[in-house]
Amino acid sequence: KVKRLIGGRLSPGVICDIGCGAGLIAKGMAEAYPKAKVIGLDISLDMLGAARRNNPEADFVNARIESLPIGEGKADIIMLMDVLEHLEDPTKVLRALSQVARHLVIKVPLEDSLWYWANDKTGRYTREDNRRKLGHIQYFKMSSLTELLRGAGFEVVAYEIISQNVDNPDNPHISKLGKVINPMMVLAYKVSKTLFARVFNGSVILLAGNTRLKGR
Repeated sequence: KVKRLIGGRLSPGVICDIGCGAGLIAKGMAEAYPKAKVIGLDISLDMLGAARRNNPEADFVNARIESLPIGEGKADIIMLMDVLEHLEDPTKVLRALSQVARHLVIKVPLEDSLWYWANDKTGRYTREDNRRKLGHIQYFKMSSLTELLRGAGFEVVAYEIISQNVDNPDNPHISKLGKVINPMMVLAYKVSKTLFARVFNGSVILLAGNTRLKGR
């Protein structure tokens, strides 16, 4: 999905995956762009150990976002895959990244939706549950995410709204209620992905360009 999103827009020389975990996305990017230098960052030494085993050709660094080992404007792509929803101050982080990243590839759940609101209000699955189980402390919809990026100096170039339920309706992790309403979700997704995201629990993966570094 990332490769399709980037398409022929970029030929990245440096790719940095922040919160790289076990390094599988970094591995995929290294395979997709063999001429690029791939750097993975994580604060977990265990995850970095797994990442190095999975992708020995890439560089993996134990570091926080605030201390990126990258010079100004030197990263063609910085990836934040399921990271922003865990951050106390995503605005501060994105502004810091605007100094080094020409482009961002971001994936976040769109949890500012009617589905999550209803679950929270009924107590079926509350925001506190989401915070405790998944560590999600930020809730996005497309408009709020776009505004957040714009405030940090980035503009959305391309995006795709995706859904685990739609992509894989036989996923064993889908709840019983989810399986009951899944045909309706698939229909809504086919009619309008934007409407689907406002009502249900999709995610977005997007490519954003740095307006400050444009042309430099």
